[in-house]
Amino acid sequence: MHHNIIMTHQRWITAACMYCLLGVGTATAAPIDVAGEAYNKSAHVQAIKLFRPLAAQGNADAQAMLGMMYLKGEGTPRDYPEAIKWLLLSAAQGNAGARNNLGAMHFNGDGVNRNYPEALKLFRLSAEQGDKYGQASLAAMYLNGYGVTKDVQEAVKWYRLAAAQGDVTAEKALKRLNQ
Repeated sequence: MHHNIIMTHQRWITAACMYCLLGVGTATAAPIDVAGEAYNKSAHVQAIKLFRPLAAQGNADAQAMLGMMYLKGEGTPRDYPEAIKWLLLSAAQGNAGARNNLGAMHFNGDGVNRNYPEALKLFRLSAEQGDKYGQASLAAMYLNGYGVTKDVQEAVKWYRLAAAQGDVTAEKALKRLNQ
């Protein structure tokens, strides 16, 4: 049961992080915004073509999105090595969403050997940056004892931080825990 909960949680986080990366808005449409708009309109082939040159130029948000699109097979065939390549480049620049999504890859064993300690490390980096999805992921690790000693109090701490930012999964988890 817990495995299914955390797997569903990770899939939701993966989707949510893609959208949180697109929340940057300006008065004039920057290339990243145009790419994000194409993605939001489900024009994935166009979006990946727009994200690719931005990612190659070092744009961490574009790298994170490109990595996620390779991970999910959106606008391109699923390609774990390419996903990892772009997510690692973005994470190295401190992108919290990329760190969280790399953590999810390690948790799920997507393109890498399942590695709970590495997932925990990446979720913690994302969570400590204030990323609500990283916080919820880290909380789930503590709640279920994946890669760490089970610690409900620590899980509640991170779920509360995520819930304070409007994370619905964290809010539901807190209700289940009577918190």
